[in-house]
Amino acid sequence: SRTKKYGKAEDTFEAFGAEFEIVEITPRFLWCVVHELYWEEGFDYPEDLQECWAKLHPRKGYVPEQLVQVHFFRRIDNANL
Repeated sequence: SRTKKYGKAEDTFEAFGAEFEIVEITPRFLWCVVHELYWEEGFDYPEDLQECWAKLHPRKGYVPEQLVQVHFFRRIDNANL
């Protein structure tokens, strides 16, 4: 999840030596991301994502009502990580 959109559906990008395709970018409230998508964001608990977000955005911090852009993507190559 990001504060801005980065690309659009069907755009591709490389990361960690693999190629990915954006499937969808959808706006959601930050509280929704924290409580419903924390696992997909790489955290074991919602509180961990909330704390990380606050550290990454020290001026604004964690604002539950903030609208963020959730980027859903899938891997499209066969490279091994």
